[in-house]
Amino acid sequence: MNTFFSRLITVAACFFIFSAAWFCLWSISLHLVERPELAALLFPFGLRLGLMLQCPRGYWPVLLGAAGVALFGANYLFDGHVIGMFIFPSIIALIVGFIGLRFGSDSPESYGLGKAEELFGEEISEEDKETEENEMTKWQIFVEYVLKNKVIWLLCFSNIFLYVVRIGIDQWSTVYAFQELKLSKEVAIQGFTLFEVGALVGTLLWGWLSDLANGRRALVACVALALIIATLGVYQHASNQYVYLASLFALGFLVFGPQLLIGVAAVGFVPKKAIGAADGIKGTFAYLIGDSFAKLGLGMIADGTPVFGLTGWAGTFAALDAAAIGCICLMAMVAVMEERKIRREKKIQQVNIA
Repeated sequence: MNTFFSRLITVAACFFIFSAAWFCLWSISLHLVERPELAALLFPFGLRLGLMLQCPRGYWPVLLGAAGVALFGANYLFDGHVIGMFIFPSIIALIVGFIGLRFGSDSPESYGLGKAEELFGEEISEEDKETEENEMTKWQIFVEYVLKNKVIWLLCFSNIFLYVVRIGIDQWSTVYAFQELKLSKEVAIQGFTLFEVGALVGTLLWGWLSDLANGRRALVACVALALIIATLGVYQHASNQYVYLASLFALGFLVFGPQLLIGVAAVGFVPKKAIGAADGIKGTFAYLIGDSFAKLGLGMIADGTPVFGLTGWAGTFAALDAAAIGCICLMAMVAVMEERKIRREKKIQQVNIA
């Protein structure tokens, strides 16, 4: 009997270990292929075109269309089984991927069109010039401009804090509205919807504002984060459903601004060949740490685990405020480095013109 239970426990342990490992690999692989490959494809063709990756006109319709394809596959090819939502889109992705590998090319030069900077009338970045002059391999570029790049790691940790705020609001807004604010389920769901609508508007507008600021992405992100902290206070103490709905729309508008700008800021500090790796590392850290804490950690705090001497929803909002402040501090450091880079590039342009 003891042997039987020992084997049973061993099998159960192996099952849970395998499940945990599978989940980690799934999470890493999913978010490493979600946006980095799009960034690597679009940003080399000019920064303005790369910004379209983040705007609602380009990214959100793709997500909505993919969801429709997944539902179609599940309903018509797998008799309504959920597994069809994963298998059918995967097959399409594999087919398109093989076609791209067989017939596609990774740069305008492959088609005899010249460099992207020449096509769009943009200056070649310092990083690209250095990699070309030193004839660096992809591994050398990855080590030098990603692993050893302080700005990329600052943006990685900034993204972690930002995801705590974003997913914390996204995940718990309906629960907070229903349990704490005593609003109806319908109003709680409407608030969740308005949060996403605000994201649609904010994603496009914040990118445009950062262009008006001459590419000072981190500085504009700091402004948005400061406004997030103020709006969180309104959201926490919403006195009626209209204040609740307005605050969630505003939070969606504000939160997705820094998320866009962190990604665009990273592009300015790496050569074209390292864009995919930089974006992949940044996104993976955000999901594995920031997303996980927002879903599990904030829930534990709301259930009674103390933070900063506070428990319940007061502790949850304290954690959200702390995450936003942490993100501001890190983005302020990036803003200083970004300002130095912008001024340095202006001096180089003035010398070239003279």
